[in-house]
Amino acid sequence: MFKMLAVAICILSLNLQAKEYKGIQFPDEVTIEKTKLILNGNAARKFWEIINVYLVGLYLEKKSHNREEVLNSKTLKHIKMHFVRHVDKSKLQESLKEGFFNNAPKGYKYSDDLRKLLDLMPYFKIGETMEMTFYPDRVDFKIKDQPIQSHAGEQFSYTMLKMFLTNSDFKSLLAK
Repeated sequence: MFKMLAVAICILSLNLQAKEYKGIQFPDEVTIEKTKLILNGNAARKFWEIINVYLVGLYLEKKSHNREEVLNSKTLKHIKMHFVRHVDKSKLQESLKEGFFNNAPKGYKYSDDLRKLLDLMPYFKIGETMEMTFYPDRVDFKIKDQPIQSHAGEQFSYTMLKMFLTNSDFKSLLAK
């Protein structure tokens, strides 16, 4: 009896520590360099407005529903993407190019920064992940659970984050 109760408590505590979004578990919090970040919201990137490509979780030091506040905050931010469709490297690269073009601050000459990122993008299979940790002066990437080089630059970090917070598919990352 005691064993069954202990197992039930463990299962319940696991369920309380993650949010399921469209079949994918997103932890309620993550810790990055000893800083606890909480899940602010989830969203799905869609193709033709009906087919989910990847699911996203946005983690912040404190919850916020104000896009400008999140973009301009000097606190840590983290995005985790779960791919629910196969995504070709060239399609992902094209999407990133378009996102940078549409969201880069005026005067930001991003071509070298973007080229370095595009060179690292792989083909993603269903179930694989990409994570981005946003610092005021850089973005650290983790692709398929493997850390890769950081990309330095305040404008780079701002533009990458703005791509997610501006896209209409991602409104629920900041939902009230």
